[in-house]
Amino acid sequence: MNKIITSFVRWLIKGLDKTVSWLEQKNANDMQSKFVDLAPTDDADKAGTYSEALRFATNNSKISNIALTGPYGSGKSSIIQSFLKTYRRPVLHISLATFITEAETKVETVDRQEIERSILQQMLYGADANKLPLSRFKRIQSPGVGSIFKSLYILLGMFALSANKGDRHI
Repeated sequence: MNKIITSFVRWLIKGLDKTVSWLEQKNANDMQSKFVDLAPTDDADKAGTYSEALRFATNNSKISNIALTGPYGSGKSSIIQSFLKTYRRPVLHISLATFITEAETKVETVDRQEIERSILQQMLYGADANKLPLSRFKRIQSPGVGSIFKSLYILLGMFALSANKGDRHI
């Protein structure tokens, strides 16, 4: 009797699972037609024009900074991601957000110090704390491989001490 009930429950679960999968797929297809994904892709530069320009700039010793500009949704992040797919040297991502609201139209209101602070924060927080020379972040260290063994050793010691206390008879 238990076998029959178990097989029936499994059959019911499989049927419900297929129904849920079908409904999720139908819902995803409906949503796909309504919305467009603006996330960066890594196949934006199929002709390689932008990658060629960026490679020229990175190999030129006279060029030290590269900036891509353009309106929202123009594909800047996709171009960078496509380029980085084949670029093998280390890179540092710094994003300059809009510091002026759309209501303010005067460029003079942008504080240079605010932009510099944003760049520095991205540089410091994006790097590994152990690799920053002469930094106050040096005190914040990532746990090493040996920390697992140290923790295990301390835990075993505490367990041995607590087990030892239980052996004492008064």
